[in-house]
Amino acid sequence: MSLEGAGTLELHDRTGQVAEQRALRAGHVVSRPAESGLGHMLRAGDSGMPYLPDGLRRPNEIVFHPRSGQACVGQVMVRFETVDDYWDGEV
Repeated sequence: MSLEGAGTLELHDRTGQVAEQRALRAGHVVSRPAESGLGHMLRAGDSGMPYLPDGLRRPNEIVFHPRSGQACVGQVMVRFETVDDYWDGEV
C-alpha cells in the first residue's frame, strides 16, 4: 500500500458542529490528546487517503461521538442528548 492522497482533519465540538479543519497530505501525522473536548474525523479527498490508525484502548475508556450523539462507555454503546444546563429536564 502506498501512502498517497490527501484529505481533511475535521474537529467537531460537543454539538457535532465543525470547530476547525486542517488539510492533510501524505506524510502527515495526526495526534489527538484525550479530554480535548473536540471529536475528530478524517475526510478523504477525491484521490482517497489511506491511513494507519493507532491508539490505546483502555477497558473503562469513554469515547464520545458528537455527530451521532453516541458514546462508548467501556463495552456499552449509548445514545444521548447534550444539554447546556446540567439541570435541564431535571427540575
